[in-house]
Amino acid sequence: MTSSTALAARIPAWAAVLTMAFGPALADVHKCLDAQRKVIYQDKPCQELTTAELSPALSQLNPEAQHPHLLWKLNSNNKAFYLLASLSFGTNGMYPLPESIMDAFSSSSVLVIANELDNADGLPVTGRYADGSTLQSHVKPATWRRTLEVAKALGVAEEALAPQKPWRAALTLKNAAIHKAGYDSQLTLGATFVKAAGSVKPIVELNSLEEQAKHYDGMTDSEQETLLLEALYAADPRTGYFQSLLDAWRQGDGAALVLAARRASNLLPPSQKPATDWEKARNAALAGKIDEMAADGRVYFVVIDAKRVVGEDGILALLQQKGFKAVQQ
Repeated sequence: MTSSTALAARIPAWAAVLTMAFGPALADVHKCLDAQRKVIYQDKPCQELTTAELSPALSQLNPEAQHPHLLWKLNSNNKAFYLLASLSFGTNGMYPLPESIMDAFSSSSVLVIANELDNADGLPVTGRYADGSTLQSHVKPATWRRTLEVAKALGVAEEALAPQKPWRAALTLKNAAIHKAGYDSQLTLGATFVKAAGSVKPIVELNSLEEQAKHYDGMTDSEQETLLLEALYAADPRTGYFQSLLDAWRQGDGAALVLAARRASNLLPPSQKPATDWEKARNAALAGKIDEMAADGRVYFVVIDAKRVVGEDGILALLQQKGFKAVQQ
């Protein structure tokens, strides 16, 4: 009996195979058991490699797999779906994903992605002044000086920011900070699962980016400046904002993530606190849509920005108020 045959004999027939698109180098990832009956992920069918022959990235479970994650299975009568809290950025260190997340995706029928305007990519016109005015003339002098300071640290030219409205400048600076810190907006969980779904699972997209941009465009200068002030905190490398979010996500700690996300707004004076009514309404609309979709009996795998999922006004709490039982995975 060859070594590969012997290994195959020790692998149960039920060993699941998951196809995950982590990019060209990791197009197919198979979930198998090694000779010690430990779960491993590899880029070849289960019988073709032993643990010793695998790359370190595939031969071990992600060390973050030993505790609950920001993933919940929700049930109510005949409705069932998974809700995964995501971030607006990713790192190579997040992959391979923990077993519970991969299993949930594998067992689902439909992928649902809630879009967010986390960066300014793909919006070449929206959020710019058409009357010849500039960002400097629409914010307080102190805010403008702080904007230039952070932009310089991130390598963003003043000329690039000048025609942008405050909300658009906020997105530009946060996106620049993500890349400056070594994170990647192309490694988000949403992007990863869209690739993985391919033609295998239907994909439903919620939250129109155009409608979000339209809402931001309609905000007053003061409301937009609040968004910019929050972004200036997040984009400042000294605050560790994005690392705090990532650490909380890795630990599956929703409370810590809420605290990290709110740190910027908590530092603002009362007169400049962000308005929350629209965000609450968006969360309520998303919760209602998910509840409606789940009624068709299919199992949905729903990926939504973590800041919108957790917290007292988050989608998870709203779904529990609708009678769903949530179990963190």
